[in-house]
Amino acid sequence: MRRSHMLQSASEIKSRARKEKKRKLAQRGQKVGYGEDIEDDSDKWELVSLLSWPKEERFALYRSVKANFKEECVNKPHKQKQEHDKEKYDRKVAACEKAKRLLFKGAVKQALWFKRERAISTASLNKMLKGATHAQMVRVLRDQVNIRRYVDDITDPISKRVGGWLSGKLSPELVIELRGHVGKMVKEEKFTTPPSIVPALQSESTPAYLSKFASQLSVEREAELVKLRVQLDKCLADGSFKALISSNKAPKALKAKKRRQGQKSKEPTVAEQAALSGSVFNDDGITWTVLKVQWDDALDSIIVFYYDSDSAQRELIDADSLHEDHEYVEHSSLEEVLSWIAS
Repeated sequence: MRRSHMLQSASEIKSRARKEKKRKLAQRGQKVGYGEDIEDDSDKWELVSLLSWPKEERFALYRSVKANFKEECVNKPHKQKQEHDKEKYDRKVAACEKAKRLLFKGAVKQALWFKRERAISTASLNKMLKGATHAQMVRVLRDQVNIRRYVDDITDPISKRVGGWLSGKLSPELVIELRGHVGKMVKEEKFTTPPSIVPALQSESTPAYLSKFASQLSVEREAELVKLRVQLDKCLADGSFKALISSNKAPKALKAKKRRQGQKSKEPTVAEQAALSGSVFNDDGITWTVLKVQWDDALDSIIVFYYDSDSAQRELIDADSLHEDHEYVEHSSLEEVLSWIAS
């Protein structure tokens, strides 16, 4: 193994480089005689060579390196490797937990639509729609589409429409058109016996031959799925599933510093309430409608509550029945909402 240039003399560097330089000169057509000197820059290495140091200083450096060698070259790299491995492991654990939460959230959505009545034929669809009012017909038809979206995991069960089929008001003509799309969807699909477990939490099929490690992973995954099924039944029974499927949109201003300066009143003025009441704005691709404005003592600021208009319309939820803890309702500071409305 070659030593660093700082540990070699200029003559050593020159002798090692002579053969390579002689070959390059021969390629250019210049012949170098035996013992003939070749110009090079080996003298510059004297500036960094330890051998040019005084002997006392050079040996003092050697002793210092030897004394700190284990700490700097063994212990410290080992510690850095452990920290790197721990960070990598923590990222893997966080990714695994995130995947588990997403799986369970998908299972909750599937379970909610899994319980809705499903039309298995054109006759059963007509029976469900017989004698239904306009609003009931819209709900039944949208339910059939959502069942295919969430339970069967079909992205577009029916043809798309500008404005969408699953939100907003539909005229009688559009309801007739939607009924035709849903009838075609039901007619073309092949009926299969509904599973007893939501698809997201069903056991995975395992190959006939598995390694010992793969078999152990399969057993552990099945045990985890059993826990998730019990957790799913429990959260559906006590209603805690609403917190899982609520919007992930986080109010930015509420995470910032509490606003204490320049607040003249602890109650929103009549003008502020009138300006915001029923206002509509878009943020992150979602249409929001202001529900109410009120003062929050804990945050020491005026808070605006707003709800997802499309989701509320899709589920036929009236604004009067919405409250602060509803899954479709979010909240943020007055200034942030005003900025969204202005934009």
